Amino acid sequence: MMRILKTIGPFILKCAVGLFWCWNLLFICSTLPMVPAVPLLLTEWWQGDVPFDYVFILLSWMVVPWLCVLLASTRLRGRPEALAFLFFAVEGPFYSLCLYRLIIMRELSPAVSQWLLVAILGLCVHGYHSWVRPLPATRVWHTVRLMASTGLALAALYAGALVLLAWSPAALRGIFELFNPINWLHLLQALTQGFFLLFLIPIFGLLFVLTAGSLLAMPLCMAVLCLRALVKAWRSGALSLPQRMAAVATMLVLQGLLFVQINHQPQQEAFALLSSPTLTAAQFQDKAPMLRAGLLNAYLGAYRYASSTGESTAVGNWYRQLLGLPSDVAALPNAAFNALAKPMLYEGSNMAVDAKRAAELYEQYFDTPIQRGERSAIAQALSATYNQDERESGLINIDQRKVRVAEQSARVDASGDLARITLDETYVNLTTEQQEIFYLFSLPESAAITGLWLGEDRDHMQAFTIASRGAAQRVYKAEVQRRVDPALLEQVGPRQYRLRAFPVPPRPRAHHARGETAGPKLYLRLQYTTLASHGAWPLPVLAEKRNVAWDRHTQRLCNGSACPGDLSNWWPKELPVALNVAPSRHAYRVGPLGPTIIAQPATASLPTVAGKKLTLVLDRSWSMAAHRPELLKALDQFKQQSAGNTVSVLFTTTPVMQETTRRVPLADVTPALLTGFMGGGHVDQLLQQAATHIPEAQDLTIVLTDNGAFDLSKDKARTRFKNGMLSMVHLGGAMAPAYDDATLESMQTSGGSAFASLQEAWEHYARAQNAAPGFLMQRDGYAFSVEDSNARTATDEAFAPLAARLWIAQSTRQTAPLAVPQLAALHAIAQNHGVVTPYSSMLVLVNTQQQEALAKAEASDDRFERAQESGTETLQKPSNPLTANITPEPEEWLLLLVSLAVATWMIRARRAAGCQHRATPRYRAAGLG
Repeated sequence: MMRILKTIGPFILKCAVGLFWCWNLLFICSTLPMVPAVPLLLTEWWQGDVPFDYVFILLSWMVVPWLCVLLASTRLRGRPEALAFLFFAVEGPFYSLCLYRLIIMRELSPAVSQWLLVAILGLCVHGYHSWVRPLPATRVWHTVRLMASTGLALAALYAGALVLLAWSPAALRGIFELFNPINWLHLLQALTQGFFLLFLIPIFGLLFVLTAGSLLAMPLCMAVLCLRALVKAWRSGALSLPQRMAAVATMLVLQGLLFVQINHQPQQEAFALLSSPTLTAAQFQDKAPMLRAGLLNAYLGAYRYASSTGESTAVGNWYRQLLGLPSDVAALPNAAFNALAKPMLYEGSNMAVDAKRAAELYEQYFDTPIQRGERSAIAQALSATYNQDERESGLINIDQRKVRVAEQSARVDASGDLARITLDETYVNLTTEQQEIFYLFSLPESAAITGLWLGEDRDHMQAFTIASRGAAQRVYKAEVQRRVDPALLEQVGPRQYRLRAFPVPPRPRAHHARGETAGPKLYLRLQYTTLASHGAWPLPVLAEKRNVAWDRHTQRLCNGSACPGDLSNWWPKELPVALNVAPSRHAYRVGPLGPTIIAQPATASLPTVAGKKLTLVLDRSWSMAAHRPELLKALDQFKQQSAGNTVSVLFTTTPVMQETTRRVPLADVTPALLTGFMGGGHVDQLLQQAATHIPEAQDLTIVLTDNGAFDLSKDKARTRFKNGMLSMVHLGGAMAPAYDDATLESMQTSGGSAFASLQEAWEHYARAQNAAPGFLMQRDGYAFSVEDSNARTATDEAFAPLAARLWIAQSTRQTAPLAVPQLAALHAIAQNHGVVTPYSSMLVLVNTQQQEALAKAEASDDRFERAQESGTETLQKPSNPLTANITPEPEEWLLLLVSLAVATWMIRARRAAGCQHRATPRYRAAGLG
């Protein structure tokens, strides 16, 4: 036996050396044409167009063969065993991992990362000892070398077992077909059909032999070579037998413990716990980190794992189809493969079903869409795969840097205490794809947006059109799908606005562009009218941005000089008034027969309110737990502010709570009651509970919530309050970025609004109760009112946009829902004065086709119905390589039939041509030609 091994051993080494040189020369020849593209590739990586790992892999494909050839020609010259180790244990697995990254493209799970790290460390230690400089024979070095060789052997055995189980059916079937005489007869017949096949068949045959030989020999050779390296490390050195055994045992135990610890997938435990009907708020809070990790792992299963345990059936199908094994027999190697591939498999029956379930549970229990709550982790997973982003910016695009704000300019044209402020921004696309910019911001209620312009030429920008909110939204979304330039500005709250513009022109490829400034730019201009507030001009306050960002290179000018403040804000909070201007009275009559809107300096005194019925609707969703200290303080202060009134607190519940809604007097509210925050839901659920559990009429209803739960994609029941004022108080210092139209209408029809503190909401109600008839509101040092007057002095044209917007808001204060004719009348006022309102939006159109589309949308009866946008994106899932599709789909059958028909036609045409060529002389001899 030893004699046979000694005879076969050199032959195997010669084959390994031959494979090494053939493969590396082939790779070098194939990558030589790519060398001129290296500067372009590095430039695109530097500019952010190509991920770093792709650049690393492609450059490695070009550099590694040269390094291996250089190493084989110098240090490994005359050492076939070391050369075989280099090819089968280093270079081959490295190229396999590169293919895995480029084709399957998954985010590495902790268990897979463990095996890769162990293999890399083992190769580094072995390579340094064998090829660079062997270190002196110290006990520490031999211990490290022995442990590293043990880990390398484990990784090699693991990878070899996986590959052998997967490739054995193809290898056995290939051997069978190779020795099948019928295939050789077909080959000889093909050689007689065409002379060129004599050259093509040897070339493709050589490539096939190289590929098949490498695929079949690599796992076996890798395992054998790594085991030989372990044996050498075991035999060499000054370690005693107990020390060697201790080193190996330590490595095995460490690997086993680490594998068990990090190979745990929490999604099934999370599903089971959230499905339990006895889950309490205390248990939920204790298990919240695990639950979030489990739901996130289920949602990203397709990005982190090659397949699932329930869907990984490809290996069994290969054994059945290629070897003809029965289904029950083929299931055995499939089960063995799945057991070994557990680190790469998702624990579950179906990843798509679990991902959908995880998104629903996350929203139900954590009070926010999973794409918002786990945005960073999802973006990281997407960056590890190829996922074509949607054209419209979504929740994943929040705070992403795809478009850079190159220039910002704010100009104030003041007239006394009233000013028209113009904001200009210049955008540069940092990617090679069209991008949408998205802003959610707020302005004071004493401001009115009066203009929006968009274009790629600063001097010839397209102007806005005032359109009904539903029609404008539909036209914008349709034009985005057509990749045509639109821009849309909507009011989505009492003081909240949403601005979108598409597309920012893509930056040319690196061989055309010369830096960011060489690419095309998009210019946007926003204009609004506002009153001075406490000696300053207010600027927009950003709530959320998507795809767009600014940096220290952004040029920021305010009235021709550098803007104050830092780069953390979109714009400075305010600009100082140039002159010391005192607040003055303004009046404007809206229309020839309309009322007069008046703004005049307000008094600071707060009237006393007593004998009123008040209800505080407490949002007890999960996100409110972070604001509990602020809530306690606000309720304690409100007990004093609302003295003399009947105040109760409605403790609402979420759909996942195991308790009922209860109503408690404010005086009886203690810190012990403000616990149990759990679950989530949209704000309409809070209004429904208030309408159900408060049968008697209330003078004031205040919803205490935070800035979340307003973008959940749920159907709204459009709960309306027929009596009393409804206001929203957002704890945490941040207003809600946007409201759905039903909630916004409920607030406006009741005379309420949105506030950042409970005190502001109470002051608004107190002033409204003790004000003269026609009082609208008091904001920013001004009191606004409406009166039926024919005064000739009500002609302050600069105040006209504010007056029109305030009158439209006042016209919605009625108990009955507004009908389409009433909304059309309010929309006409907005069009006449060119302002944005909750019912009228600004839309920038750039061609006649868009104008025709808008005219068609404006003619529909639902032109004021605006769709709720959650921002959740539909992600493209990577393919599942371990799921076999046994039965072709109808389109696959059609493709097969068409291919077969084309092949049959070509064969018959060739045969007919050959027959005609051979038969022509005989036909002529017989007198038939």
